[in-house]
Amino acid sequence: MGQCLFCLRPTKPSGSKYCSNRRQADYQHKEYIRKWKVGLVSGDRGTKAPLLSAHIRKISAGKVEREMLSLRLESEAPYYGQDSTRSEPY
Repeated sequence: MGQCLFCLRPTKPSGSKYCSNRRQADYQHKEYIRKWKVGLVSGDRGTKAPLLSAHIRKISAGKVEREMLSLRLESEAPYYGQDSTRSEPY
């Protein structure tokens, strides 16, 4: 029995490298992004088509979601400006 390459949990006795298919996909995604940041892969989906890889689109979508969430949280936060009657600071 070995350890999962992604989460280091024990794997099945069949000699697999990952504890589940999901962990295998997560590991492959992480490795692709690591190689892309170093410059070993281009990030394109082909040689002629100017399309981004699904791995890179997944990262971009996550960043956009985090930015939208932070903007929404900022807009819902109470504002205590100078013309406010409350004495609490920002």
